[in-house]
Amino acid sequence: MIESGFPIPTGFDFAVLLFTGRHLVAPEDRGYIMRYDLDAEQLNAGFWPGDDNAPEARFWAYVVPRPDGCEVAPIRPAPAAWVEAISEWILSYEQVRASDDPRRAILDFLNSVYRVAVANGGWDAAAQHYAVPPPAPRA
Repeated sequence: MIESGFPIPTGFDFAVLLFTGRHLVAPEDRGYIMRYDLDAEQLNAGFWPGDDNAPEARFWAYVVPRPDGCEVAPIRPAPAAWVEAISEWILSYEQVRASDDPRRAILDFLNSVYRVAVANGGWDAAAQHYAVPPPAPRA
């Protein structure tokens, strides 16, 4: 039994963050964790397996700060959509699972959100480029 004095979370997600390196002023109207989660320009995306409040498994993504026009930006694949109530794009796990190419569906979703960060959010795409280092020589 865990007795930490903190509420036990009822769910979890798997996420990846892409930061631009630009800092933001942390919002004062959020709890400690969210306040300092939102103190840098970022794209946050991941998978949510569901819980009692949001039982459908889904992929999700958002950009901080929220880019102008993001709610009408084209996001692929076609079932993906902006959900204003949570300020995120979502793509149903079931829609991905049932697609002809689930891997492509997820990549299209993530790449679409990244394009919104660049086109609507003013991100410098060249600065985000990562050159994969060559493998270390074998001894």
